[in-house]
Amino acid sequence: MESQQDIPAMLQDTVICEDTNGFLLCPLPDNLITPDLTFDWNIESDSACYTALWTGYFEVNISNECDNVTVGASIDFASGYVGPGPYNIVECDDDFYELSAGNVFAGYTWYWGEDPNNNQMDQNFTVDQEGTYTVYLNVTDNLDCNTYTTEYTVTIADYPSLNPNPPADTLYLCPNEIEVLDLGYAEGTFYSWEVDCPNDPLYFETESDNLDLGSDMFPPDCLNQFLLLTATADNVCPGSETAEWIVQASLCPITPPNVFSPNEDNLGNDRFILDGIEVFDRTELYVYDRWGKLIFESQNYDNTWRATDVPDGVYYYIARMLDSTDEPIREVESHLHILR
Repeated sequence: MESQQDIPAMLQDTVICEDTNGFLLCPLPDNLITPDLTFDWNIESDSACYTALWTGYFEVNISNECDNVTVGASIDFASGYVGPGPYNIVECDDDFYELSAGNVFAGYTWYWGEDPNNNQMDQNFTVDQEGTYTVYLNVTDNLDCNTYTTEYTVTIADYPSLNPNPPADTLYLCPNEIEVLDLGYAEGTFYSWEVDCPNDPLYFETESDNLDLGSDMFPPDCLNQFLLLTATADNVCPGSETAEWIVQASLCPITPPNVFSPNEDNLGNDRFILDGIEVFDRTELYVYDRWGKLIFESQNYDNTWRATDVPDGVYYYIARMLDSTDEPIREVESHLHILR
């Protein structure tokens, strides 16, 4: 009969730095594990080996008929740390945002930013400048195994605020005459310009807060009618801002005559006709003789003046086209020769 010997059991304190599914504790090598041995762990296990899954003190009593021995070891797992979210922040209501390190584990050290010498371990970090910033929270575990970095992106911005020019109004568009529309907000991240044409909406592609607009940019089915133009500006803040204009696009050259024959000969020039003014809300007409005396005026000219009781000669006129707010849009000045 073989004599039984003392049990040479041993466990060693261990620090686990790398990510792992556990640490196997075996107090005896495989060749010394015999059927007569019993194992009694302090975590209610009777196996010869045990896999530690958490930080703690693990102890086992090993016995047979001749010997009884107890061994133990402290196993420390380095636990990672992730700073509290959110991690992509857009702040539009205030001009600052305060980040928090959260409930950092006992014994851990941390610093904000990229400078490891910045070890003041401030609980909070404040971003108080407009713009987009990347902020790092660096936490080192109590075992000095690893430093865990949490990245935050913080954007401080204002909601879009438009200052459109020209102000909301009715715009009359003609070929080769550019109307510059400006939203007065260059900080946007997206702009759209849309006209509600009868069949399909008309979109103008631009990445800026202004648009050069002329009637030659409109298809035929969008001409000679009042349409709503809507400009929209977005930025990183939720929601958007819009500006609106009423536009009428036409092939609207004003054709000012320089000869006028009001002799009732039915040849078509018995009235002083300014072709093209019908697209405007109102046209003012002022006619002067060669000495600058006003001989005719109309605050809402409708192409019906026949120069009755006006002698033949050379005259001078000013035609001023106005919008719905009585703001001048165009002005035509020319000499006029009346012949009968």
